[in-house]
Amino acid sequence: IGDCIPNSANEVHISECSKESIYAQYVKDKEENNESYLSHSSFNRLWIRLFSNYKIRKWRQVGGKCNTCALLDSIRSETKNRELKRRVTDFVLLHRSMYMNERKAYYARR
Repeated sequence: IGDCIPNSANEVHISECSKESIYAQYVKDKEENNESYLSHSSFNRLWIRLFSNYKIRKWRQVGGKCNTCALLDSIRSETKNRELKRRVTDFVLLHRSMYMNERKAYYARR
């Protein structure tokens, strides 16, 4: 899940990771569900075509995560339960919308 940055043009920033780690998680999820998956090169071509506005952060403007973000990220990365993962993702989106609105207000006042 990424952040839509209020001071950029349609960019979505993903937390520090790599495309390789995203691909590995994709493969893991597909294998757990006995589904076929794309080769690494096909995955990369699809990424370029569909997710060109997604940027992987090399650093953050904010020095760390709040306690809520850290807790939700931890639960989401450790659980194998799809329903729990979906619900936690919903909480992440709700939490993110709250602090992103605060950021938008900040940037509007600058």
